[in-house]
Amino acid sequence: YVRQDTIERRDLLTEGLLMSPLNFHLWTPAGGFFVIANIDSCKVEIEEVIDPNTGEPYSRDYQFLMWLAKHRGVVGIPASAFYSEENKHLGENLVRFAFCKSPETILAGTRRLH
Repeated sequence: YVRQDTIERRDLLTEGLLMSPLNFHLWTPAGGFFVIANIDSCKVEIEEVIDPNTGEPYSRDYQFLMWLAKHRGVVGIPASAFYSEENKHLGENLVRFAFCKSPETILAGTRRLH
């Protein structure tokens, strides 16, 4: 039951992300609770946001997720946060979305992407 339930939630999230107009490219996991989305093809007007600690712009994944939270009410996890400082650039076009939520929450979030 747990495995089937997890697969159903993963598929629900994956379908919702793929149907959104944001043009995500996805990696569908065989395990875990996160879908990785490449945001390279997402054409949205992202405002440059400066990190107050460094004075440098946040990476693209952070800025995209700030836009997504502000304009669509959906939050994700920036992948660059999991990279070492010298390799952060490798995760700048990747974000993670969790599917360890109820089906209702997943549906509500994916509907907001439109």
